Amino acid sequence: MFNLLLQFTNIISYLIIVFISVGINLIVGKSIYNLRLPSIEYLCYFFIQLFYCAIVLLIFGLLLSLIVSDIKALMPVGMTIMFILFMVIGVFVQYSSLPKIIRTISSYIPVKYLANDFYYIWIGQAKWNMPFFKCNTIWLIFLCLICYIIYRRKNNVTKIFN
Repeated sequence: MFNLLLQFTNIISYLIIVFISVGINLIVGKSIYNLRLPSIEYLCYFFIQLFYCAIVLLIFGLLLSLIVSDIKALMPVGMTIMFILFMVIGVFVQYSSLPKIIRTISSYIPVKYLANDFYYIWIGQAKWNMPFFKCNTIWLIFLCLICYIIYRRKNNVTKIFN
């Protein structure tokens, strides 16, 4: 149980790192590239949804760490998955130029919304991205359930509390 608690505290610390890195990117973007920031209201909506997406990504990382126990192998596995996701969600090419089947597949990946659809939040045309919330919530439930099952099997846990 302590190991699982440690994993969740790691997730919290990584969420803090996410916000610090995004903050640094915003400062650099504003100071060097004259980035136009949205109003405080839309910036808050953006960060709330970014936070929600980051939680699911970190739980996905937790799942990978439960499956791949060798840390030396975990990094290449994660990088490979990340590279494949980037290809599918249109990071390397314009999203609209991707084949329809790839766009359909990517609509089931929460990061797609972060990379392509959060733009509308940023420019003040939308506050919430409901397809993102639905997709992300399904992934959150699914990943938590899988992590829970794997953790219990790996540690032969019969009770939640001792």
